[in-house]
Formats: sequence, structure tokens, C-alpha cells
Amino acid sequence: MLDKTQIDLIAKNVATANLAAGSVKSAIHVPALDADSKGVLYFTIVLAPGTAENIDGDAALETAIGIREELGKLAEERFPFVEYAEEGELVEGEPHPDHLIEQAERLIGSNPGQPRQADLRSAVSAVYYAVFHAIAAAAADQFVGTANQKTERYRFVYRGLEPRRLREICTEATNPTPCSKCGPFLPVGPDIKAFATAVKTFSEKRHLADYDPFYRAKRSDALVSIREAKAALARFRNAPLAERTVFLTLLHFSPARTGICSKFFLCSPQSSDDAPRPNGPPSHWVAVDLDRCRMGGCHLRQGLV
Repeated sequence: MLDKTQIDLIAKNVATANLAAGSVKSAIHVPALDADSKGVLYFTIVLAPGTAENIDGDAALETAIGIREELGKLAEERFPFVEYAEEGELVEGEPHPDHLIEQAERLIGSNPGQPRQADLRSAVSAVYYAVFHAIAAAAADQFVGTANQKTERYRFVYRGLEPRRLREICTEATNPTPCSKCGPFLPVGPDIKAFATAVKTFSEKRHLADYDPFYRAKRSDALVSIREAKAALARFRNAPLAERTVFLTLLHFSPARTGICSKFFLCSPQSSDDAPRPNGPPSHWVAVDLDRCRMGGCHLRQGLV
């Protein structure tokens, strides 16, 4: 198996051969899982300052193809995703929800008069992504800790939020009678209900804005959605800690059957052992679906959650 240094060198050599002379400084990669939970390699081609403007589109395509082919010759089957960054841009950090909302505000005010549909649609999408990333960060902060934001386990939990699961739990949170699987744990406070209602609405609008050719976004609706998103995020942050914890837990771990079964138990979020702990009120515990959580060993013991 190729080691990290060999893989990075291959990517650098391919990039150097295809891109403008003197533009490539280095290549770095991290292994990860893609949206389909398949192993992939995320490459960053590090460019010299001021050279990104000189990168030709065809050359960038040939670089991506070349990295894939050269790694394939050495039996590296993971797909390489390539991005570019000048040296001064190598700053880590997840998307900030407030910045996404600010982006939506700029988009609806970007042109005098009525904004273009492309800008309005992008604003509608940005509103949804603001709440999505806020919840992804809240879950990772809760289960991994803010002190571990630079670790792979933080990324693991952050990226573990599935849009479909988010919609499902938000639907249950707004139902007068939640399903039997979630009912014993689901918070029912007004702040979580208000947040869940907003997420469901933003998710549907985002889907229309991204994919429906007949959808016509309106500036007034985008403006109200921005304000609604700010209010929804405030409601979530102001909800009782116990309700937020249970809500975030259900987003990542789903009961296999009604109630607690042999492979589904509750464990303390501060604990690293996997002994069943069914005592105490549900709001004090984190639900763990072992089949879903286990990937090559118990992640609880490895400190992933």
C-alpha cells in the first residue's frame, strides 16, 4: 500500500506536468468517506500566491484525470477529489451558519431592482445550508467536543448528519403523535418544534430552488426566510440542553425497533465504554445503534462519539 508521502508526490508531479510553470508548490491529501460512505482521497494542490488566475480549465481536468490514472496503476482504487488553494488560503474551519445567512442577504441585494432568479435561488439554498451546518456543528460539538474540532472524529460526526434523517426527525418533532420508535425520546418543547418546522420548510424550498425548472423564487419570500432562519437558530440555541441533546442524538442514531432492544442502548456522552446503561431519564443519555455505529470495531472505545 502506498504511504502518504508517495501519494502526495504522485499528485504533485501530475499537477506540475499539467499546470502553469511555477504554480505548484505542493500537494497534500487526507483520506475520507464520500457522501456514499466510500473511501476517497481529498487532494489539495497548493499553489504559489497569485497563480490561480493562470490555471487553465482543461489543464485542471487533465490533472484530475492524471492523478486518478497514476494512482490506479499502483492499485490505489480510492477516487481522488482535487481542490486548489493558494498558500495563504490554507485555513481550516467549518462553514459558519451566520456567514451563509449573510451570503443570502448579499444575493438578494446584489442587483438594483428585482434580483435575478439565479441569485434568489442561491439565497434560498443558502438559508437551508445555514441551519444544516448549524446542526451538524452542534452535534459534533456535543458528542466530540469543541476542543477536538481539528480531529478526524469531529469530521466523522459532523459529516454523519444525513439530510433525509434530518427531515424525518423534524417531521416527527412537529407531529402531534410521534412514531413509536422516536416517541419515548423525542423532545416536544416549543423551541425545538419551531426549529423543526423551519427546517422542514427550508429543506423543501431548497429542493425546489435547486432542481425545479418551474419554481420561481421571490425576493420577499427569500427576505422573510432569512429572518425566519435567524429566529429558528436562536430558538434552537435557547432550547433546554436536555432537549437539544436528545434531538441531536436521534439525528445520528436510530432505534432499530420500538423502545430499547438488544443492539440499541443508551450510554453517557461522557463515557467511552460500551456497557449498557439503561438507567436514568432519557434526556441524560445518548442513544447508540450499534450496527450503524460500528465500522471495524466499536467507535465508542476509539473515542469517535
